[in-house]
Amino acid sequence: MAIPALGGSILPDILEVARDQGVVIGKSLQHRSEHRACCPFCGDEKYHLYLNPEKNTFKCFRCDTRGGVVTFISQLIGQPEHLILEELKEEARGTSNRPRREPKELHPALRLNTFQLREMGYEKVPNFYDLFKRDKAYADRVLNRIWHNWQSLIEYE
Repeated sequence: MAIPALGGSILPDILEVARDQGVVIGKSLQHRSEHRACCPFCGDEKYHLYLNPEKNTFKCFRCDTRGGVVTFISQLIGQPEHLILEELKEEARGTSNRPRREPKELHPALRLNTFQLREMGYEKVPNFYDLFKRDKAYADRVLNRIWHNWQSLIEYE
């Protein structure tokens, strides 16, 4: 099907589906976020079908056909909705099948919270991001020193 998805959803944009399926889209309504179109279900040519891209819904005011984007696709191509949903899920899984990066192992000092750092005498958390940007070797030494101080404090208590 290869239909572009909407935002962070696996559901495609209803306007894109309509364009891809050859639905004649007319003017958008200025006072609303809807677009008028010719209804492919009842053969209407006077733009009684309203497509709402914000809600991803449609409604024909002539034949009263209405629903969401999955229902829209289902009725356009003549497939059951559950098959369309399965196809959309598979496409979504396919786009996210790129190789996963292994998370970097954090230095143990970076796992210390603000309270623990204050126990060692730090008034605020050092900006490690800037330290690493400026000088990675220096940042590593600072982290090692903080971790050593924490280990010493634990042993002392």
